[in-house]
Amino acid sequence: MKIGDPLMDTLLEKSFEMGVKRPIQYTNRKSYEHIAHLPEFRELQKRLQTVPSWVDHDRIQKAYSFYRDNITLIFAGMATGLIESYTYPNDAKVLEINGGLTGIKGTMARLNRTVQFVHDVVSNKRIPEFGTDTFNRIVNIRFIHAFARKYCKDSPDWNEDFTPINQFAQAGTLIFFCQTPIELVKQRGIAVSPEEAECAWQLWRYVGYLMGVEEELLPETYEHGLLLKYHPIVTTRQNTNETSAKLAETTIEALSQDIRVPFHKPIFRAQLKLYVGDDVYKALNLPMPTW
Repeated sequence: MKIGDPLMDTLLEKSFEMGVKRPIQYTNRKSYEHIAHLPEFRELQKRLQTVPSWVDHDRIQKAYSFYRDNITLIFAGMATGLIESYTYPNDAKVLEINGGLTGIKGTMARLNRTVQFVHDVVSNKRIPEFGTDTFNRIVNIRFIHAFARKYCKDSPDWNEDFTPINQFAQAGTLIFFCQTPIELVKQRGIAVSPEEAECAWQLWRYVGYLMGVEEELLPETYEHGLLLKYHPIVTTRQNTNETSAKLAETTIEALSQDIRVPFHKPIFRAQLKLYVGDDVYKALNLPMPTW
């Protein structure tokens, strides 16, 4: 809870000290050329080029087949995962301070980044290779997180006793993107084999590594991830509040206006209520489904 991404945070602090006080874009070499000589940047590149021994290439390739066959349902499930994440208000406050409540236009811009990130993760044929556009876009989210973390910590509105976008929160987000959609697919009566679920998690586990999550915090298996999600240390932090409700409302409205996303508000709300339960749904202050 106290640790963010030490390597990235140090790089950003040094960038600010050099007078470059803006987000660094890993997708644009000119954006980071002023820090490319730093030992921290060289260490980052070294780690990004190192594929951990536990990465299962065969399973990750199977994960891509699974996602191709279920892509529409998976994206709908990830929208549910996003809203579920808002019910942890301490983490949702990061979005509030960084402009997450600025209306539909700002929400759509944020969702565009999220949709692109998820697409980059699940829409490949093999593991993203260092230096490719897809790889760079995935890692770029890590740079965005570093800037958002610093922005929060420097804001007078941040008065929490933990680090924003910390290691624990980032590991949890992986589960919202992997386990939540798959469990929702199962809830709809669609069969997902244990092996398919495991293959999907091994993909997201590697993505967590690229995003700077410490390896010991990445659950080794899909089932371990589920156990983490429902562990008391996690569930006791769920406390839906006004910020959660506002984020949910603007997210649903933004999704309904995005012509690229197959989205139907009444159906989505009914499925969301079924997944999160009556109490959480009521706390989100969303219209009650009529069917």
